[in-house]
Amino acid sequence: MFDLNTHTQHITSGAALSASGLPHRVRIPADAGPHPTLIMLHGLDGNEDVTWIFARIASPDWLILTPRAPMITEGGFSWYPSTPPDRLPDSALFAAGSAALDKFIDGALITYPIDTRRVVLLGFSQGAAMSYTYAFRHRPALIGLGALAGFIPPQIGAVPPLNALPILLLHGTEDERVPISIARADQQRLLAAGAALQYEESPIGHKVSASGMRTLTAWLTARLTG
Repeated sequence: MFDLNTHTQHITSGAALSASGLPHRVRIPADAGPHPTLIMLHGLDGNEDVTWIFARIASPDWLILTPRAPMITEGGFSWYPSTPPDRLPDSALFAAGSAALDKFIDGALITYPIDTRRVVLLGFSQGAAMSYTYAFRHRPALIGLGALAGFIPPQIGAVPPLNALPILLLHGTEDERVPISIARADQQRLLAAGAALQYEESPIGHKVSASGMRTLTAWLTARLTG
């Protein structure tokens, strides 16, 4: 159904959309696979294009997927309505966003040549919150989680045992949307839950620094070779 020699596709209709439930971009390596897979989740008011900057630093060995969140906002799309990171989001809408992500990943696993033993989630801001939400419920399905300028959503409650799940947490000390105090608290919660955590702060706002991009590149490479 899919030409494996095609580097990228924008999926807005057809069987892949029906299976996954969300429009998305996909980059499929040229060889037959199955491939290690990187699923990148955008934040509030984003879309399937905004996280593609991180695809530039990822090895061509990765199959890369970037879904569009299901909720329309004034500036783009989101996984659930805008809520301060320390406040409980609307339970029903949060659950709907989480269910949409579950459906997307389940559909992708049967649609694309994915190595189901080698899946990494990478989320920015609200996308990191959704990555945590998925990972805490599906720990054995992942070999890594990258949380960029993100937060563990209050909806989660207690962090379950993570059994040495590799997690990269990058955060800016000047972040105006997700205060650094939240990232530092999340760091302690993840360590207490047994994550294999790599934590890095940079003197920036709500974005990823040049140093953070280098760290992310090395971390993704380690997920391929580890």
